[in-house]
Amino acid sequence: MKDRISNNITRNSVLDPEKKFSFTNSTATEPQDMHPADLKALLEKRGLSLAQISRDAGYSQTAAGRALRTPWPAVEQILAAAVDLKPMEIWPSRYDVNGIPMKYLPRRMRTVGRNDPTKNKTKEP
Repeated sequence: MKDRISNNITRNSVLDPEKKFSFTNSTATEPQDMHPADLKALLEKRGLSLAQISRDAGYSQTAAGRALRTPWPAVEQILAAAVDLKPMEIWPSRYDVNGIPMKYLPRRMRTVGRNDPTKNKTKEP
């Protein structure tokens, strides 16, 4: 019976109307990427479309749309410039703390806490 009472307390805190639809209920501490619809809305406010940006940059008209879903640093840079932001601000999960795209980092440096290059794993004879 006590378990049900404690569950109700936590359930009430989750259902708190002040916290509804906010990131305070989220357990993720890492910054989230901007939602593609939000980026499209910013572009539309400036009178631009994804296809127009792609064509103006010399890419196929679907390139900018693809960059919203998958990492493509060159097109990400173009999209970010169109909305006066840095690519790292739009897609923090795709960039390291120095602003270098993860795509260009060696695999061992993409993971946090694993394969630390400062640790020497070779044994000396």
